[in-house]
Amino acid sequence: MSGKVFDKSISVICVYNKPDVLERVLKDSLKKQTVNAELIALDNTKAKYSSAAAALNYGASISQGDILIFAHQDVSFDSPNALYELTENFKKCASIGDIGGVVGSAFSDTGIPKIVAGCKANFLGEKVGRKGFQSGFSQAETVDEFLIVMYKSTFLIHPFDEQLCDGWHFYAVEQCLNAKVNGKKVFVINADIRHISPGYIDSKFYWAQYKIAKKYQNIDHIIGTCCNFEPQPLYKLWIKAVKVTAKQKLKEWNIL
Repeated sequence: MSGKVFDKSISVICVYNKPDVLERVLKDSLKKQTVNAELIALDNTKAKYSSAAAALNYGASISQGDILIFAHQDVSFDSPNALYELTENFKKCASIGDIGGVVGSAFSDTGIPKIVAGCKANFLGEKVGRKGFQSGFSQAETVDEFLIVMYKSTFLIHPFDEQLCDGWHFYAVEQCLNAKVNGKKVFVINADIRHISPGYIDSKFYWAQYKIAKKYQNIDHIIGTCCNFEPQPLYKLWIKAVKVTAKQKLKEWNIL
């Protein structure tokens, strides 16, 4: 694309296990952007990394950018200006320690959990912003893992927790809750970004949720993502994790 500007201050970091999806979705959309950012693509086709936190921590450690964008392999920057729009809106809203995304969860005025997003955000084929806010940015409790944005200085203060998040879930939620505990903002940004796949939920999802809920049990915040963000007592999260694990094991043993 003529007129493209290379912006060395932006790094897009992605751990992938489907090279075709990475090429067809994330890489292809980045090639069409008016801003040419650094892309760090971490190959996990041979299970090199045991968790998203471990992979993304490594990717961030070798990145050159001042702004880090952690994106899934099936995230598309849908308009040529989407990356520029995302980072410029982030810079207007954020300071060191803040966490941003494009889709998140928050409480309504009546205390009921809801999804919030910019009107341009496309989550699984639907413009979610119709359910949340319509412009600017909205305060949230947590943001969804498919896209997270922060300053590198924020990451250096608090990298992804590899012990707590030892699988592929809740690493962004833990970042958000840590930010909230430290008096920082979590918000969703209006940008033309699409997420294609629904992801997956397994027993590790529920154990990660339980461990994070236990760590942050003394604060009144949502524990969850856009998939599963109903606040629950700690003992119920533990029971759910045990039940799902047992059911998963029985299936593996061909008992169910």
